[in-house]
Amino acid sequence: MMHITGTDRSVAAVFGQAHRLLSKENGNVSRLCAALVVAIWSALDIWLQHNALAVRSDGVWAGHLNIWSDWPLHIAMASAFADRSPADWLSSHPMFAHGALHYPFAVNLLSGLLMRLGLGLDAAMSLPTLLAGAATPFLLYRCFRAGLGHAGTSALALSLFFLASGPGGFVYLAELMQRNDWHGLLYPVREVSRIDRYDWYSGNFLTGMLVPQRAFVLGLPISLLSLLALIRSLQPQGKRRITYAVAGGIGAGILPIVHVHSYMALGLIGFAFAACHPKQWRTWLTYGVIAATIGGVLSLAFLGSGVGQHLRWAPGFAAGAGTAPWLLMWWQLWGIALPLTLLALPLLRTASSATTALTLGGAFCFLFANLVLVQPNRWDNSKLFLWSYLCWTPLWASAISYFWSSPQRYAGRVVAATLALMLTLTGAMELTRLLNRERSRHMIANADDMQLGLQVRAETDPMAVFLTSASHNHPIMTFGGRSILLGFTGWMANLGFDHTKREADIRTMYAGGEAAASLLAQYGVDYVVIGPSERGDFGANASWYADHYPLRFSNGDYQIYDVKSAAADPLTGTDSSMIGGTLGQSLS
Repeated sequence: MMHITGTDRSVAAVFGQAHRLLSKENGNVSRLCAALVVAIWSALDIWLQHNALAVRSDGVWAGHLNIWSDWPLHIAMASAFADRSPADWLSSHPMFAHGALHYPFAVNLLSGLLMRLGLGLDAAMSLPTLLAGAATPFLLYRCFRAGLGHAGTSALALSLFFLASGPGGFVYLAELMQRNDWHGLLYPVREVSRIDRYDWYSGNFLTGMLVPQRAFVLGLPISLLSLLALIRSLQPQGKRRITYAVAGGIGAGILPIVHVHSYMALGLIGFAFAACHPKQWRTWLTYGVIAATIGGVLSLAFLGSGVGQHLRWAPGFAAGAGTAPWLLMWWQLWGIALPLTLLALPLLRTASSATTALTLGGAFCFLFANLVLVQPNRWDNSKLFLWSYLCWTPLWASAISYFWSSPQRYAGRVVAATLALMLTLTGAMELTRLLNRERSRHMIANADDMQLGLQVRAETDPMAVFLTSASHNHPIMTFGGRSILLGFTGWMANLGFDHTKREADIRTMYAGGEAAASLLAQYGVDYVVIGPSERGDFGANASWYADHYPLRFSNGDYQIYDVKSAAADPLTGTDSSMIGGTLGQSLS
């Protein structure tokens, strides 16, 4: 037993009073207000997902910079699922031809199947995430309510999560005051939660995760359903406890093909629930065994050797050595979130076991992500830190509600409002940017390039390989749905590929000559694309390709040469039907 001092008793008494105040529902009014909050966030999520991608007469537009950067690869994956036979779905990565696709593919598979049913690009891409986004606020609220028991406080926790961020909004306000320019409040001129020196590309989860990260958008509601089932299974007087445990375990088990980081987070949170419910070991063991078994099988089958290969010991996350830099980093990233968590811990003395387990699970996620990098890109750890934030928001909401309802009415409400403002101002500013559709849009491709990609998709084999520049949104990959030899090199390490030799060989291929012809055959290239980025980034020798290969497709910017259909290679005289089929052997 923990030794309790007189001071501890006083603190516990104060927070015990808070818990009793929070446990008293104000009838239907509280529930109605909570339902309204959930409906508003669901409507907002639907609107954001509906506007994530827009096909217009002038081209294809992304609703936010983060969508512009992330979605082209997802569109390419969905197009591959739509065009290829099932046996070839995972055989060639869209960004690294001939390399297997070891990526959580579920959301893009759904979009690809919708394309097969005849839905257009924007509808097929948006519908799965729209439905998932609509369900997320309700499921989050149910998880919070299961622990807090109070509708109003649960709705507050929901809003704290969606408006999450650090103190960047206050820094931005100070800049506006210095310039005496208050127009910047209507549309912040920069992302106020982004801190590049920590590889922290967005501190708000709507802009950083729940809009652009398609795998996360689907993984979060599935994870919440699994978590709700686990909570139900561990209720002392609950019925069908094993049924809930089995259902929750199945939900967690499928996450490796949906969103791996959520699978990892649920594992850590599951350990916390086990620690808080030792007497119900049969229930949580059932959940854990099923989740681990299904997840392990799916990981080995579809993620292959890539599972866990990037895990690296990196204490301090992005702060470097020392406690002071680490504390400074988290103050800049999350502001008062960590101090408030520590100050609100006495609330756990009278909290439900679910809230206690969630708080502990958040601590496990936070500790793990501060010690281990899960991908070469440090930003990917933010997907685990998000789960810490999610698990701790009920505690913060309880603290704010306590101060709001304290006997020192005016002082308490000032403190409550101040805490809420410090937790949400930056997120509100980021949301303001996100809601301004026209100013937040970024073009993925113009109409001509999109049409070129669609023509390629209609008139070439789904497994054809294209030589292009190393771009994240090349129209041949994105709208043509064809694998390119090398995409954006900044993602290659995360995707599990070593691109160094291939990138050098691409330069040789674009230079033309006998070495180029040999490498084209070695890599099994079917078509060579020469456009602005190929000329600018790789110095493509357009005249050599025009002299030696037939032009197959073109528009104002791009020429695409067929390097496989000619009866014989122009330099070697080799029958083109006999080359390119042994890439794995020739590169081994």
